[in-house]
Amino acid sequence: KGFSNPPRENITPSNPGTKHIGDHWPVSAAKPRGGDRLSHRIEAQAGRIHALIAEKDDLTLAEIRARLADNGHHFAIGMLWRFFARHRIT
Repeated sequence: KGFSNPPRENITPSNPGTKHIGDHWPVSAAKPRGGDRLSHRIEAQAGRIHALIAEKDDLTLAEIRARLADNGHHFAIGMLWRFFARHRIT
C-alpha cells in the first residue's frame, strides 16, 4: 500500500489569496506575472523627451536621463531604450 497524506481539516489560510480545493492542502491563487507595469511613468514624459530630441537630436540616453532627472523624473537607461524602441526613435 502506497504512502499518502491524510486530508487536513480546519486549515485556516494565512494568506487571503489561499483557497481550499476539496479536502486537500490549500492552494494559493495565481497572481498576475510579467508584463509591463512601469511604462506609464515614462510615457507621461513623452512630450518632454520629444522636446529634448527636437532641441538637440544627438543626445545620448545618459544625457536624456540626466535632463529628466533634473525635473525629478528618474529612469534607468534600459527604460529609456525601451521607450525609444516602442516609439521607433533611432
